[in-house]
Amino acid sequence: MSQQSIADLFVETLGKVQRMSDGIGLEHPERHAIREMKQAAEQVLADACRVAQRIVWAAGSTREAVAKAAATPASQPSTDTASGRAQRTNNNKED
Repeated sequence: MSQQSIADLFVETLGKVQRMSDGIGLEHPERHAIREMKQAAEQVLADACRVAQRIVWAAGSTREAVAKAAATPASQPSTDTASGRAQRTNNNKED
């Protein structure tokens, strides 16, 4: 048995959520609870889509940053920095 694709799972779930309140009219005492559950399910699906979209954007930004960094020639670290001078000074004190 093959695993259901995420697209098929999402469409099937969305369809089921949309049908949750089918046939529930004003005469049904459970209508409020069912409609609240439907709204909660819709919110969960919407939130999941938003979070997934943010992850997709972050992955795209990461790939762009890595590609940009790889295309930029690496500069040689300068030994004339304050930390470099301090390191040389400390090394000289040990002698």
